Amino acid sequence: MMLNDRYDYVLRRIRIVDSIDRPALSIFTKDELKPVYLGSKYIYTSGEAGTIKDDYIVLVPSTIVFETAEMLSLLKSYQLAGMKPKIQLV
Repeated sequence: MMLNDRYDYVLRRIRIVDSIDRPALSIFTKDELKPVYLGSKYIYTSGEAGTIKDDYIVLVPSTIVFETAEMLSLLKSYQLAGMKPKIQLV
């Protein structure tokens, strides 16, 4: 509500969604335990890929003009301690 009041008062299109924890995609057997090189990308095991880095995602329409630092500051003042947001343009 606070983000829509600040950046998109009329249409209120900014949404907050939970992050999705997806397991890493593997194309090798578990016994190999090595990353596979595919062109310019590496695919790692789920242990190497890590866990969720962002706790929630703020979906902002690309037509809205905002400063990332200012939005993160506003989010920080309202979020629980230790939560990490990701701002994503849609």
